[in-house]
Amino acid sequence: MSPRVQAKARHGLPEGRTLILSRCCSVPSRGPKPPGSPQPGDAAASRAEAVRIFVRGLREGGEIPASDRSYLAQMVAARTGMGQPEAEKRVSDVITQVRAAADEARSAAAKLSLWLTAAMLVGAFSAALAAIEGGQLRDGTWKGVIGARKYRAAVGR
Repeated sequence: MSPRVQAKARHGLPEGRTLILSRCCSVPSRGPKPPGSPQPGDAAASRAEAVRIFVRGLREGGEIPASDRSYLAQMVAARTGMGQPEAEKRVSDVITQVRAAADEARSAAAKLSLWLTAAMLVGAFSAALAAIEGGQLRDGTWKGVIGARKYRAAVGR
C-alpha cells in the first residue's frame, strides 16, 4: 500500500477525499467512527481532533457549531468522568478563554504593526539625513552635522 493510501486510511478519509482537507483542520462528520479514527483511550489523537475543531471554529467567524460543542462535551465527559452538563460548561469556558486569547493576539499584532511602522518612518528619516550629509561630503560642502551651525551659535563657539 502506498504511503498516501496509508495516510488516508490512518486519517479515516474515504477513497475519493484528499488528505489536504485534514491538513486544513477540517473535521469529519460526527457520524459513525471510521476505522482509523481516534479511540477513547488515544489521548493525543483526541486532543488533536479537539484542537482542529477549535481552529476551524475560530477561523470561520469565532462560532463553534452546536454539533461540535456537543461532541467536545461528550469527549470531555468520557475522558474525565464528569456529567454532561458540567462538561458542556467546561467546553463553554474553554471557548470563552480561546476567544479572549485570540482577541488579545489580534490586539498585540495591531500594536506591533503600528510600532513597526513608526520604526520604519524613523529609519527613513535617518536615511534621508545621512544621504544629505553624504552628498555634502562628496561635494566638499560639508560643514558638520546638520544643524551644527545653529548649535555652535547657541553655545557661543
